[in-house]
Amino acid sequence: MGRYRLDNPELNIAHPRPSKEELTSYSYNNQNIEIDDDGIIPFMGSESAFPDGVVIKVKHLLIATWGEETLTDNLNFIRECLGMDMERWLTEKFWGFHVRMYKKCPIYWLFTSNPESTQSSAFQVLVYMHRLDKYIVQKIRNNYLHPHQSWLKREIEKLIEDEASLSREDQKRLTNLQHSEFECRDYDEILKGLANRQIEIDLDDGVKINIAKFKPAVAIVH
Repeated sequence: MGRYRLDNPELNIAHPRPSKEELTSYSYNNQNIEIDDDGIIPFMGSESAFPDGVVIKVKHLLIATWGEETLTDNLNFIRECLGMDMERWLTEKFWGFHVRMYKKCPIYWLFTSNPESTQSSAFQVLVYMHRLDKYIVQKIRNNYLHPHQSWLKREIEKLIEDEASLSREDQKRLTNLQHSEFECRDYDEILKGLANRQIEIDLDDGVKINIAKFKPAVAIVH
């Protein structure tokens, strides 16, 4: 997200209009670290096709910090500490952990198609509040939701082509994908309305006032 850098202990980006210098990639342990260009990271697991998804990002960070030769050991260590697969923890548990850590004033916001139950959400991306501008919802809709809807459609079409010979597991996947497609279609209408309003936030107002402006497109803060 660019809030911090591995090579600098100070804050790097904490405002909605970062400079080229603040967004410039850098080298650490002979690895190139890319700062996310829009402050939006897809927070879905294997049932998506984004090259900058959270699981891919975290694995690259592990490699950059401790080296590729220790990646498997580190992933196993993380799984042992979390008590579950890292992908599942990131996509199902991170949001609750982050909300508790920041005492119900999260600096990263989860835009999700299922605000009340993010664990079963068909679509979700994490947005860095301090980089949020009035075009953020439009970016989420055009650059993430619409491509994800296209991916869902292709996956459904591939399964339907062989529907007569699908295994029970594939039949279940088809049903889940079709449900996700309907959920994303409804979410698109919600985002469309918010995008047209081009909502701006004032960081001085704090998290609770600002995040409420994006209901019902964001996860509920319990």
